[in-house]
Order: sequence, then structure tokens, then C-alpha cells
Amino acid sequence: MATLNNITTANEYTEANTLETRYAIRRSTVRVYNAAIMRQLLVAPVNDPSLAVWEEELFLAPGVQSDRRDWYYGIRVRSAVAGKPAQVTIEAVPQ
Repeated sequence: MATLNNITTANEYTEANTLETRYAIRRSTVRVYNAAIMRQLLVAPVNDPSLAVWEEELFLAPGVQSDRRDWYYGIRVRSAVAGKPAQVTIEAVPQ
């Protein structure tokens, strides 16, 4: 399992707020503690991470959100509102 534990979001996507893997992720959990965030998944059309692209942003309010899908290789988060950082934990389980 890969984890980013209790990270603080920024106004833009950053390397520190990005979890990328060389293996496909089977499922992930994003825990948002105190402020809304935007989240993106790094998805590939087939089992080939060299073809992966960041999908459109998804708004997440504070709470817990889980994903289970095929062929994604990363998760990144940023603050939904500029200047209002959130505390976030991301856990990813490989295929």
C-alpha cells in the first residue's frame, strides 16, 4: 500500500500532494479532514502507465471517498478554494 499521510493541500497541484505508482492501483481512499479539495486520478486506457493522463478534476467535500476501478496509476489533490488548505490522507492499494 502507498500512503500520503496528513498532507496539507496547496492552491496548485504539487509533487508533495501527488501519489504516483509504477503499478496499477486497485482501490484508493481519500480522507479529507477540514476543507474541500479537488482530486484527479492518473488513468491509462490499458495496462500501460506510459499512456496515462490526468483525468478531469473531481470536487470532494470533507469526508471519506473511495475509488475502485481499473488502470489508474496516481492520485493528486489541491485546495478547492485558494488560500484555504485542507488536511488529507491518501491510501492506494495495488492491483
